[in-house]
Amino acid sequence: MTMKLYQPMLHVGLGGTGCRIGAELERRMREELCGPDGTEFQHLRPGADLLPYQLPSCVQFVYADVNRSELDGLPERVVPGRRHFAAAERTAHYVRDLVPEVPTYPEAARSLRLSAGDTVRNWLPPSTREPRVAPLDRGAGQFPTVGRAALFETFRSGIGPAVAPLREAINRIATSAGDLGVLGGSLPRSCDVFVSFSVAGGTGAGIFYDYLHLIARSFRGTGLRIKIYPLVLMPSAFDEGFGGGRSARLNAGRALLDIFRLVDDQNGREASLTLAHEPVPVHSDHEGAAVHYPVEGRVEIMPSTVQTAFLFSRPTGTDREDLHRSVVA
Repeated sequence: MTMKLYQPMLHVGLGGTGCRIGAELERRMREELCGPDGTEFQHLRPGADLLPYQLPSCVQFVYADVNRSELDGLPERVVPGRRHFAAAERTAHYVRDLVPEVPTYPEAARSLRLSAGDTVRNWLPPSTREPRVAPLDRGAGQFPTVGRAALFETFRSGIGPAVAPLREAINRIATSAGDLGVLGGSLPRSCDVFVSFSVAGGTGAGIFYDYLHLIARSFRGTGLRIKIYPLVLMPSAFDEGFGGGRSARLNAGRALLDIFRLVDDQNGREASLTLAHEPVPVHSDHEGAAVHYPVEGRVEIMPSTVQTAFLFSRPTGTDREDLHRSVVA
């Protein structure tokens, strides 16, 4: 094993593309850290109750998608056989509760207008000619508004369904000193967070902005300093009729504007006048950089947390699977 890891890493995959990128990264790290027979890291930690092909606890993965079948197929992508699913589950966490109880977008939108009008009024369009996407557990149909509406409908009683797997991953990272020490690190004091998604589709483009804030919110109070790095697949990565085309470019226009505004706010925000042991967000002039939820209220990311984003198009001569590998490489 030649890989060294000096601080913990969390990868969050959003939507179908983000989840496939995460699965490719997870598979590659398992090959590097666990070896061809899955026992290399296990031998470095005798008595630690590790399974073959189990990654160190300082490396965690979270997958979130409206499409449940996409989530169900991920374990087969990252370990060599069903008998090793238990090893994958110790470092992989699946957000399976993003689909609201109502089965269609019109029903979810109507519910939000009635129960959370103040928090959705500035982004949820009127019912006139709204998309008829159903069932929601099959995906957002390349409509970012549908993906975000499904997320917000699950938030009517709080953000728990979306952040519970995140918090479980963070708790494991916070107690990963033993595994991290074997890889060259020490006590976990900071964490790199990579968030992969496509701005061409519906789920990733619809929920990435919220998830960047939810990730930052979930780390607050843990004592871990974080840097969040969005890994963004552009519409040019997809062929016409297979996730690309005009709809993808329209989705990307709004999503990229949100990313650029967030990065600008992160790098140029004024200092807080509040003295506290734990830094607290300051209300910035760019109020649009924050998000608002029905129960949680206002959520804002601490400055300098998301300082840049990495944009990927498809390299010449690669297919869709090679595209996911190229991002990991």
